[in-house]
Amino acid sequence: MIVVLAIVVALIYGVMWFIKKQAKLDDSKDEFLRQVANVSVGPGKSVQVVTMIDKAYLKICEENNIDITVASKDYFDMIRYFNLNIHIKVDTGMNRLGVKDKETLNYIYNNMPDSNLKIKGIYTHIYNAIDQNTTDKQIEVFKN
Repeated sequence: MIVVLAIVVALIYGVMWFIKKQAKLDDSKDEFLRQVANVSVGPGKSVQVVTMIDKAYLKICEENNIDITVASKDYFDMIRYFNLNIHIKVDTGMNRLGVKDKETLNYIYNNMPDSNLKIKGIYTHIYNAIDQNTTDKQIEVFKN
């Protein structure tokens, strides 16, 4: 019985090694992501990637306490079963990256219990903090 268990464990390790090699995470040509994956942070600390990254890098993020930005329903659905900390980016006027409507935000919130994700924060990008009028409009959009 012990021999069978040892063989099963060895096969599991072999399959995991093969999957990692196939994903080519170790020899990534993306210098930034390789460096982020090698950042050593202390207990309770994390690194946040403030863009939506390719699925191939999510395992690195999961293993190295790297938080991920979620800015769309599709991206949420893609990463929902990884054990990741997330920050939700809300688009309040720049029209580049971020959840654009309340419906999407509600979708993410309502589907969190069925995922392995943990919300660490929600944020926006104030793009012209010197202009109080523009900033106030963005803050109002963010609140609603």
